[in-house]
Amino acid sequence: MRFDVNQTDFPSVFQKKIWKRGIAVMPLDITLNGINDSEMREGLTQIYSFMMEFFWDMYNNPEKHSNVPYKSTEHYVRAIMNESKTTMNNKYPLLKEYMDNFFSLVWSLKPKAAAHNWGIVQMCDFRCFNKADKKAKTQDVDDLLYTLSDKNRKCFKELHEYVTEKGAKKESGRYRYKYKGEHIISFDWKPSIFISYKIKSGNSFESFVWELNKQPDKVDLLDYIQKETTICNHCGLSTCKDYVEFLICTPRNRKRHHHFVVVDTNKIKIGGMEINRGCLHHLDDITQPFTDEEIKMMKRLIDIRFSQIGNA
Repeated sequence: MRFDVNQTDFPSVFQKKIWKRGIAVMPLDITLNGINDSEMREGLTQIYSFMMEFFWDMYNNPEKHSNVPYKSTEHYVRAIMNESKTTMNNKYPLLKEYMDNFFSLVWSLKPKAAAHNWGIVQMCDFRCFNKADKKAKTQDVDDLLYTLSDKNRKCFKELHEYVTEKGAKKESGRYRYKYKGEHIISFDWKPSIFISYKIKSGNSFESFVWELNKQPDKVDLLDYIQKETTICNHCGLSTCKDYVEFLICTPRNRKRHHHFVVVDTNKIKIGGMEINRGCLHHLDDITQPFTDEEIKMMKRLIDIRFSQIGNA
C-alpha cells in the first residue's frame, strides 16, 4: 500500500519523517518497466515489498524503531535486515542477494550520477538494472513530481514548463535549470523552490534588485521577497554550497523559524533591503501547498532573473 502524498497531519515528527521516506519509493510499474528477467523482477519486487512493509511498520509502531538510525534509507534497511534475518529469509528469500546487487550497482555508477546515488536507493529506482533505460541516471523531473502533493505537483510542473519555455535547460542528474550558463531555479523534495540571483560578473543581488526596480509591480515584489523568502545563512556546510545565492521560497503563512533556523533579528541587509536569512540544512519538510498568488510571484521573480542574465 502506498503512502498518501496529500497527507498533511502527522501523529509525531518521527512519523512524518517516515512518511517522507515512504512517499519517495517509486512504484513498480515504473521501475520494473523493461526488465524482463523473471528472477530479477521477483528479487527487485521483494526489495520494494520489504521496504514498504518496513516503512509502514515504522510509521504504525514508532516505539519499536526508536533506535534505528535515520541518516539514510540504506542505514534503515541494513539495520532492519540484521534484526530480522529469519523472517527475511522465509518471506523474502531473494532480498539479501538483490539488495546487495542494488547497492553495489548504484555506488558503481559514473561520477555524475554517483552524487545522486542516495536518491536512487531511497526511491528504489530499479531502472538502473535496465541498461536501455537512462532515466535512473539522469533523474527526470517526473521523478520529483510523483513525491509531491497534487497541488504542489501542479505548481512545480507549471514552473518547470515556464522556465523551459523561456529557454532554460534542466541539468543532468539534478532538479536545477540553467540559462546561458547561469542558474535560474532549483527544486527539492521538501518541497522548496530556489530562485538564483547569482551572476558570474558584477554585484549579483544588487543587479537583481536593479532589474526588479524597473518593474511596474516592484512594490509587491519587494514585499514578497522581504516577507516570504529566505537566503542562505552562509553556515559553511558543504551540502548547501550550491544554494548560497538563491532566494528560497517556501509556502506562505508558515513562520520562517518553523523551517529554518531564523528569528526576526536574524536578517541581512542586502541590495537596500532587509531579508530573512537561515540555514538551508535545517529546512523542515513542508506539507502546505504553494498558493496561486505565490506561484504568480515566483514567476515574476523568474522573469526578473532572465532579464538580469540578459543584461549582464
